[in-house]
Amino acid sequence: MSRNKIVMYGESDGESITLSTKELLGIGKSLGDELSSELIAVFIHVAQDIAFEAVHYGADTVYTLEAPGLNAYHPELYTAAMKEFCTRIDPDLVLFAHNYTGADLAPRLAFRLGTSLTTDCQHLSIDPDTKLLKRTRPIYGGTVMAEYTSKLRPQMATVREKAFSPLERDVAGKGQVFPFFLEGTLPTPRVKFTNKVIEEQPGKRLEDAE
Repeated sequence: MSRNKIVMYGESDGESITLSTKELLGIGKSLGDELSSELIAVFIHVAQDIAFEAVHYGADTVYTLEAPGLNAYHPELYTAAMKEFCTRIDPDLVLFAHNYTGADLAPRLAFRLGTSLTTDCQHLSIDPDTKLLKRTRPIYGGTVMAEYTSKLRPQMATVREKAFSPLERDVAGKGQVFPFFLEGTLPTPRVKFTNKVIEEQPGKRLEDAE
């Protein structure tokens, strides 16, 4: 019987993995310990030496997806790539950060995988009886916290940034990084990416503040 798998979508800023990725690794590690699951981090168009940093924050295995057209975020291409990855890996749980990319990509992926998605979760836990993922998120403008579960697989959620703390960096963390070669043909995008401009801002970014 194969080991259960938790997949979390990782991101980088070009130099290191992002803080939200470290937070996802922390909650993914906690859930993985409860389920005795393998924690898998997947990155798209991220150098292997940067992706390897996920091992120091709890990942058991790291995959890097690379194919023509994946050098910048494109919802159609990234959805197709992630669908093939999840179909072949067959995870039990898939987690995204609830940021610009996660809020856009996760619903598209959930639809194509034929499963449900709970967004903007502030707490995740495992039901001790059913072993299903319990997802808690605010509703009615944040005045009420609602809890959701689903029997559909994979179980999917986006996690609010800053809702969980990352683990301490473990320099002794053991894990491996593998390139993941897509076998399917990516769709012809309807929107063309032409350029990316990064505007430098002084001071600390709000999402990186305490």
